[in-house]
Amino acid sequence: MKWLAYFLIVLGTLQFASIGYDEYRGVTHAPFSLRAGILFGIIHKQSQPEEFHNAIVCHCYYAFAYLLLGVLMVIVDKRMDKSDIESPDYAGNKALDDWGKAMDEEAKRRNLKI
Repeated sequence: MKWLAYFLIVLGTLQFASIGYDEYRGVTHAPFSLRAGILFGIIHKQSQPEEFHNAIVCHCYYAFAYLLLGVLMVIVDKRMDKSDIESPDYAGNKALDDWGKAMDEEAKRRNLKI
């Protein structure tokens, strides 16, 4: 799962770099849309400013979604490592440790009464 998360982060970063380059050139590709039937049409900033802006916004949405999904996957993976007993990053469970100490104290107290 880690490699997929890092791949999504790199993909989102490269997508943002591509958006910046397209903005600099003034030319971008239309995002794929099944309803509109448009498949990778070229949009020029000078001749179609509204469509260019909409395409850039759509590309930004996808890039942000890739980045956000990748970061969330890394966070979830790190939390799973902390709770996995066989993981080297296992943090333990404070509630279980406290319960174990309480049970040991209770056992000592009962042994003293007998």
